[in-house]
Amino acid sequence: MPRSKLAETAKQRTALLREFKAADVNEKRHRRLQLEDKLANLPLTRERFEK
Repeated sequence: MPRSKLAETAKQRTALLREFKAADVNEKRHRRLQLEDKLANLPLTRERFEK
């Protein structure tokens, strides 16, 4: 394999890895914010009191 092809492949892999890491961070942020929104929007309910 020529060096230029190896360098191009390495650049592509680096770009893919960078995109994957960015997507992972974005997904984690989305999950955290989604959970916070769900907790903030829970309806107020009362438990039944039984004697």
